[in-house]
Amino acid sequence: MFRRFEPYSKILIALVLALLTSQLLVREVFLGYSPALRPDIADRFVETALALINVDNYLAFFRGRENQTPLPLGAPTPTPNILDQLAAIPPRQIVKGVYAKETEDVAYTEIHYNEIEWVNYPYRRNDGTQVTIQVPRGQQAPPAGLF
Repeated sequence: MFRRFEPYSKILIALVLALLTSQLLVREVFLGYSPALRPDIADRFVETALALINVDNYLAFFRGRENQTPLPLGAPTPTPNILDQLAAIPPRQIVKGVYAKETEDVAYTEIHYNEIEWVNYPYRRNDGTQVTIQVPRGQQAPPAGLF
């Protein structure tokens, strides 16, 4: 009786593993649901591996603080002194609508979406519907049918 279900269970396990692998690749290897690979892919894998072996993450989970984002290894903990220093520095404009400020230990970025110049492009989706998307001026619209 169980011999009849054995091939189906193997197929089900293969499908689940394929789904998990594709989700991992979409999140960790490719940029923003596009076929472009991340330029920092090696650093990303090292950072993820170090976060997986960081015991503090597991201890925080079992202590009930799983909603807090763990800091990467070697990252300084923001102290009130650092936050005061950062508040005293005026933000510097990188491009229109994007501001940044930094100290030796911390960097902070602000994005003001209402200051960015947007260009409207007609866009055809995968399902054939036509929508209008906004792209920052000077950037290319994504290729048709990508989403």
